[in-house]
Amino acid sequence: MDLQPGDLIIYPFLWSWESEKGIVHASKMRPCVVLLRIDNPDGPSVVILPITTKPAAQWHDRFHVPEDECRRVGMDPSRNASIGLNDYNFEVVATSSCLRHNVPVRAFSAGFVEGLATRFLEVLAERRAFQVVRTPIPAEDDDCMAHMM
Repeated sequence: MDLQPGDLIIYPFLWSWESEKGIVHASKMRPCVVLLRIDNPDGPSVVILPITTKPAAQWHDRFHVPEDECRRVGMDPSRNASIGLNDYNFEVVATSSCLRHNVPVRAFSAGFVEGLATRFLEVLAERRAFQVVRTPIPAEDDDCMAHMM
């Protein structure tokens, strides 16, 4: 799997509040964006951000997806999509239980991803972003997708 920054994927995003409660399976699939790819000797890891159409709460940091970018990736511009910046999932691609089923749907433009990354790093530096490290699910419970049904 060759995930790159800007790739739009359908992914079982796990929110930090779910992780804090001990939940390891996300409740639904959602569109997400691969923000960063980190190439390590053991293979790549990725940082994944959620895409949502729900209005942001006062304390949520969001990055608006403009109409042209919505059209680029096949999203409906009238739904007012934004990318959440306060929760992010970190996955090691080779050991991921959820990414192995995933292929990029489309990709956002490089300029859009650059602006998104800049804003995300600001939120991260202000300690308003929460990491959820996705760990491999044991073999007997290995199908991430089965928990979506």
